[in-house]
Amino acid sequence: MPWSGHFAFVQSARSQALLRRSRAIFLMRGLPGSGKSRIIKDHISRLLPSATICSADDFMMQDGKYCFQKTKLKDAHADCFKHSMAAAARRVPALCIDNQHTAAWTTHRVLLLARAYQYMVFVLESRTPWRRDPAALAEKCIHGVGEEHVELALKAYEPMLAEYYGWFLPQAESAYLNRVARHYFSLSLSRSYSFSNWYNLLLSSTKAVDSFTKLASIDPSRHYASVDTVLFANATPFLNAANNGGGEEEVEQDLRRRVCYSTSRKVCSHLTSSAPLRVFSVYFTPRSCGARVFVPEQVVDLCEAADEHEDRDVGVECSADSPALADAEVAAMQDGPVTWAEREQFCPFYSTSEPGALVHVRLGQQDGLAQRQCIDDLTTIVQDEIDRAAQAATGHDNCDVVNLGDATVREYGDAWVVYFNKPIEIQGLFTGSYNSSKLSAT
Repeated sequence: MPWSGHFAFVQSARSQALLRRSRAIFLMRGLPGSGKSRIIKDHISRLLPSATICSADDFMMQDGKYCFQKTKLKDAHADCFKHSMAAAARRVPALCIDNQHTAAWTTHRVLLLARAYQYMVFVLESRTPWRRDPAALAEKCIHGVGEEHVELALKAYEPMLAEYYGWFLPQAESAYLNRVARHYFSLSLSRSYSFSNWYNLLLSSTKAVDSFTKLASIDPSRHYASVDTVLFANATPFLNAANNGGGEEEVEQDLRRRVCYSTSRKVCSHLTSSAPLRVFSVYFTPRSCGARVFVPEQVVDLCEAADEHEDRDVGVECSADSPALADAEVAAMQDGPVTWAEREQFCPFYSTSEPGALVHVRLGQQDGLAQRQCIDDLTTIVQDEIDRAAQAATGHDNCDVVNLGDATVREYGDAWVVYFNKPIEIQGLFTGSYNSSKLSAT
């Protein structure tokens, strides 16, 4: 299986174990004859036998034979989605949707379904050497699709771009991290007069009161709007400029970064991979709250933007194929010894320019704010940490610090950060966060 084994979970027992206790949707993408069915048979069905497979092809089966009828395509896809909805409503642990999905917009309903039922989404694209060769695709297609039809599908094919990439957490670990945040928020309220005063002032703010919707993640505050139940540690070194009031040039630059990162060799090779994550603090501001994460050295390069000339696996600007990581390389990264970046043990003071410095889990934020609010707040906190460390070296650090027993809470301007004496280790699976209205480069 030289071409189909390049998905990280195929080589990693740890990833497979994590997938089995997560809710996952495998969204297959690829032209007819590119090998989607083989990926499902050789890997998904074999490694995740409880997976439910939904395919538009099933609608075309008559007496055990595939009978393609162009006039029934719309009905076939509607039938596939109906079965997908039913499976998601039953909370099946793994759902595989086996369609071409050549145009990014065709995934819109699937992504809404995943969000509604709190599934991680893994977009698996065929990487066979002939995946862009219409003649070879038509020849290998078991359903007898003609070369002309394949050529039309190839012209319509476009990359599917995620807004963010990161390590998604199984629901049990998401719930645990929320409980940890609630615990230290309540502890800070009871132990720190300054923190309690900060919170009371926050409650008296008209703007704050107007935005006090229910919060699943931080019960004591009721201040931040809840976010997805399935949380993830955001690794992406860019955010969508279009969501944050960027001008036309900034949006275009952001799009290029997204294409480069999403189609880079390192990202394609790590999709579905697992990684241990060390949560060493939680932070609270009037606008957002989150948890801060260290990632191991093996995956820290995923926290850096991809260069425009970097090897890519798929893309709209690069026609040459780049090999994915060798199976042995993936296996070594996945299940080998974990190494961590060399720095003072869990010292929070490090430069925002360091790869991985802003990896975080967004636990909640006020309604109506941009999605990047957490990272903006965290950037300010990290810079304040650096400044306070310099002041402490000269004996001029006036930061309010309270010992919570197994943690310490510190004040930084309008933000508070709780540092754990011992980090919490959790596991996450690497994939993208997709906005159903902003999927393609066009």
